[in-house]
Amino acid sequence: MEAIQKQNNEQAQVLMAQAEELFEQQKYQDAFNTAQKAYKLSGDNVKYEDFSRKIIECLATQCEIQNPEAIQTEDMRGRQAWCLRCDGINGVNLNELSDKQIIKTFKEFREIYHRTFDPYGSLSSSFGNTTIGDFYCAGKWYDIRIDDSFGKNDYVEVYSESEQQERVKANVTAAENPVPHSPSGWTTGGPSTKNSDEDSVSDSGSQEYQNALTKGLKYANQLFMSKQAVYDQLTSSYGEGFSEDAAQYAIDHMTDVDWNANALEKAKQYYYKMDMSKKAIYDQLTSSYGEQFTSSQAQYAIDHLE
Repeated sequence: MEAIQKQNNEQAQVLMAQAEELFEQQKYQDAFNTAQKAYKLSGDNVKYEDFSRKIIECLATQCEIQNPEAIQTEDMRGRQAWCLRCDGINGVNLNELSDKQIIKTFKEFREIYHRTFDPYGSLSSSFGNTTIGDFYCAGKWYDIRIDDSFGKNDYVEVYSESEQQERVKANVTAAENPVPHSPSGWTTGGPSTKNSDEDSVSDSGSQEYQNALTKGLKYANQLFMSKQAVYDQLTSSYGEGFSEDAAQYAIDHMTDVDWNANALEKAKQYYYKMDMSKKAIYDQLTSSYGEQFTSSQAQYAIDHLE
């Protein structure tokens, strides 16, 4: 066993050297993918995260973000998110910029970030840090909310250091004391999929609920996400920010989604694009920090990989 690990570590060192070379050539996506392979061999999470952080800071610089420092925190669901400390945008302090200017830069950064780390739309990829968190500048935190549908409801909330600390405490409390997602509780594999008379006319007529359903279908049909991942994305403060009731309504009405097929599509991405083993894919598909498919859905995917 020690001999195998030694061999893996040696291979990982070679891969990391290749990753560094690709990084110097500004081939950031290739550099990240190579570093990811090295991590799978060595299990050196610190080196892997440090390398990822270095790439993120370079991407931020490309968006005219001054002296970016990527730091990790947790969102309301306890998932890792990258936040950016910076001196400003294009030489200007954030408190001197309009919300529109901050949002524009944030969107540019988010786009290039996902293009580098998440090219196949796996919002819960093995990287585990696909979420972009807040910006920090001159003693203030900037929580940037994006409406991906039409962009009409984009906005920025600014918090002082003390207010941010209270938010962090609230997140920790929420993570330690989870609240049930719906009165009916979870069924096997995530949110319930009931279709009953409990759905009122007012629910179906609510624009908020319909918007959540539209968003949920996009995540399921275009990004091949699991039921649980869709729910989390809809309700996350770093995602869509819908209420739990609206998200549950969306899940309940996504009756035409083939979750087995979604699991298979995700498995293909890991199998053919990331060279993962079937066992590793199964673990990633079912992990609460991964894709969050059910065991039966994951097994279906593994069984149908060509």
